[in-house]
Amino acid sequence: MFSIVFCTFWLTSYVLKYLTGKTSSNKMLRSFFNIEEESEEIPSADNIETELIDGDLSQFVYKEDNKSLNVISTTRSADVVDANKFKSSDDYYEASNASTTTFTVGIDDPLYNMNYDNRGKCVIFNHTIFDENLNERRGTDVDAIRINNVFTKLGFEVLRYDDLTYMELKDRISTLSNEDHSNSDCICIFVLTHGISENLLYAKDVPYSANYIWKPFSADLCPSLAGKPKLFFFQACRGNKWQESFELRSNAEVTVTDSTASYKIPTHADFLIAHSTIEGFYSFRNEKNGSCYVQYLCDTLEEYAETKDLLNILTITARKVAIKFTSFNDKYLASHNKKQIPSVTSMLIRDLYFIPKKKVNNKSE
Repeated sequence: MFSIVFCTFWLTSYVLKYLTGKTSSNKMLRSFFNIEEESEEIPSADNIETELIDGDLSQFVYKEDNKSLNVISTTRSADVVDANKFKSSDDYYEASNASTTTFTVGIDDPLYNMNYDNRGKCVIFNHTIFDENLNERRGTDVDAIRINNVFTKLGFEVLRYDDLTYMELKDRISTLSNEDHSNSDCICIFVLTHGISENLLYAKDVPYSANYIWKPFSADLCPSLAGKPKLFFFQACRGNKWQESFELRSNAEVTVTDSTASYKIPTHADFLIAHSTIEGFYSFRNEKNGSCYVQYLCDTLEEYAETKDLLNILTITARKVAIKFTSFNDKYLASHNKKQIPSVTSMLIRDLYFIPKKKVNNKSE
């Protein structure tokens, strides 16, 4: 009896050992007993790359040759975007191939070149009356006149358009974008109108996205402005919330009183987009004196255009609006005693000074 048990145990062990081997002679038996083979395939590069996107080894690259997988290489890995892949080349025009243009500013120059023949155009889209059921924007002409005077002094060619429909405005923007700005320092556009949330502005007839104002001037769509400042100012509401005030008290410890021949830039570099208020909030305008934002901006430009760069000027403007301005409306108390704070989105990569042309030319001689 013992001999039978021993022989059975030995035979079972031998068969299992034989079946789990990897020689070609046992494939039929392995198939009969339904024993799966272990894969000897090298993981695909696609699978590894997918894991790397969310892993901690993104600085390494995986390489594959005919024999083995060299897991780690210290060369730079591919840069990935925090978004879904583009569905097609038409989905995002930002993905288009970069074009080429020439401009006279070095890669490490800290200042924008303001030494072209012309300062550039300052275009004012001024809206007073609307086809929609919107209030007349009394006082906007005060802002438009002030902008015209200040930017003329800064050397701009000022153009003003009043109460354009969306198609008329779109046509003007298209014309400006297609012009040759090779001999100009920059371009500046003001839009004075009603606005609502989600970046929407009103033309005379319909609302439209503010993106339609500035996007046509990106470097790939307007090459003659590549590497040059593109300035956009929006005096408009951006929602229906009121900006409340908060009192600050002084702290006892604080007293209150190398260039290269060519280089590449992103197509959306050199933009500055300034709003009179932050997203979601009202922007104020006085029927006699114009808007606090435009008036303080013009005050600050007149005082500091030659001595401070534009971002510094906009910071001073924001401080004036935030501290000096408080709304007054004794007929509609909901809008009385409210505050306002401007907003700036800057893609500028250099400092911008509005030095008068005569002084610029004298310095270059």
